[in-house]
Amino acid sequence: SGEAAKREEREGKRNAIVIRFGAQTHRQDGAAFDLQKEALYATKSNRVKKVRTPGGKLVFHYVAKKSNAPVDPKTKQILNGVPVLRPAKGSKSQTNKKDRTVHRPYGGVLSGANVKERIVRAFLIEEQKIVKKVLKLQSKKTSKK
Repeated sequence: SGEAAKREEREGKRNAIVIRFGAQTHRQDGAAFDLQKEALYATKSNRVKKVRTPGGKLVFHYVAKKSNAPVDPKTKQILNGVPVLRPAKGSKSQTNKKDRTVHRPYGGVLSGANVKERIVRAFLIEEQKIVKKVLKLQSKKTSKK
């Protein structure tokens, strides 16, 4: 049994493939990995996915971090028509302005419902000012008589 265990251990080592993270070495059975980065730590930006290439080689694909969708600051709802991009991909040099925004005032910053509410509120405030002026003029006319 001791002999069989040693033989299994040797065969396991033969099948195990070495993965090198900088100076450290890790073994994993039945898979060969080519690492691109030298970082050793399981950070958010260093997540990987194992992918087998058409040539039968196993490689790491680095998984990009998830992006947060742009949201309306008041209602906290996701803005429609604005893509969910990482900050570098959404920069002026990477995308067109028409792809980053929506064609209306405050497009890409406020939701359509929020913009509509602002427009209606501004209109009603202006109407209220006009009504006050008219009432003031009418009260002056009645006081003169």
